[in-house]
Amino acid sequence: MRLRIDSFELIGAERRLKFEPGLNIIVGTIATGKTTLLRCVRALLAGGISNFPRETQQTVQNLAGRVTLGDDGYDIIRPFVSTINAKVEIAGDREAQRLPALRGTGPEDLTYRDWLQEKLGLPKIKVPRIPSQIDSDLSPVTVNDYLMYCYLQQEEIDESVFGHRDRFKNTKRMAVFNIVYGRYDAELAGLEEQLRSTSSELRRLRNWSRTIDEFLEGTAVENRAAIQQEIRETEAKLEASETRAVRSSEVAVRSTESSDIRETLRQAEESLAATRAAVDLASSAEQKNRLVAQLRTQSARLERISKPRAEVPG
Repeated sequence: MRLRIDSFELIGAERRLKFEPGLNIIVGTIATGKTTLLRCVRALLAGGISNFPRETQQTVQNLAGRVTLGDDGYDIIRPFVSTINAKVEIAGDREAQRLPALRGTGPEDLTYRDWLQEKLGLPKIKVPRIPSQIDSDLSPVTVNDYLMYCYLQQEEIDESVFGHRDRFKNTKRMAVFNIVYGRYDAELAGLEEQLRSTSSELRRLRNWSRTIDEFLEGTAVENRAAIQQEIRETEAKLEASETRAVRSSEVAVRSTESSDIRETLRQAEESLAATRAAVDLASSAEQKNRLVAQLRTQSARLERISKPRAEVPG
């Protein structure tokens, strides 16, 4: 993928450069800012912003440039601050975005550095910080690592081509070399990453086991064989308790059924007693009515007898 800087501007310092196709040479006397300018260009391409001269920090507000990535052109403006999540403005013919420079708020957030790497078609891989240790911490190969072959500081020209004093930079350079020249094997890299992950997990479990042993040492549960025996005995007691519980529940069910029957019988007896009382009450009322009728009949008869008879004239 082609990368070309067409123009570059230091906003705030009022300095502009326009690059022509092919080789461009920047000349100037000592301390005129040639190295600082190249560092600013690299910062525009997702490099770090730190340890710049005080004059540059006080005057430059933003880095701006017109960049060609493949066949597409983009205008890019990056704030001249060391904040890693400062928003970088990107505007092209088919897209416009504001992305955090080097790190987002979440692990899955797209950053300007990742966006630039995707546009250049560079693979995303991670390499161990210490190649001789398979479980060493991993570090991603970023677009800045590819620029290490494109940008050499004056004090490193004699040692940065074939080797660097910083071993970590040498690791990154070797990874970039293998990718650029087709020596990178994605399948092998995946297997190595799985091996690192497995080794890391195994180391964690061993450390955890060692911590448990140290914690239990000198306690009543230090003997693991005794613990296993107690576990088996406890499981047997638990199984017996569950069996008793099942039996008790069956007895409880039967007891509940008996109670239901008794309750039904009691209600039936109460209903029968109430019915008998109603019948007795009805019979008593009927007898009472009969007695009243008899008394009325006797009373009428007595009234007739007690009246004087009328005398018949002779």
